[in-house]
Amino acid sequence: MEGSYILVMVVVSLLSCFVGCEGCLKEERSLLLQLKSSFNPANGSNGVLDEWKGGRCCKWSGVECSNSSRVFMLYLVGTNSRLNTARTWYPNITILAQFKELKELYLSDNQIGGSDTLQGN
Repeated sequence: MEGSYILVMVVVSLLSCFVGCEGCLKEERSLLLQLKSSFNPANGSNGVLDEWKGGRCCKWSGVECSNSSRVFMLYLVGTNSRLNTARTWYPNITILAQFKELKELYLSDNQIGGSDTLQGN
């Protein structure tokens, strides 16, 4: 009887991982998609960000998540410059502030403009 209980627990654990592993929280997925749309390239393509589809956002290029499925690192170096556009990117920094566990943010080489400054804690 005890063996059956352990087997059931293993199956439940595997199923919950199959459904949720590598996915990020729904609100953070929404924030990532807002960030993606803010690049707004002239040619309509978001380059590497075009891969940002589906619910497994912890597997998206440039996104790393913690064990709690929260985004803790964004590596978007040169994303804007790879879009074959000379447009200045004016990111909505309030989007970035909403990631609860964001610890590392790499945005160099993106022709960022605006008067707001990004500051870390």
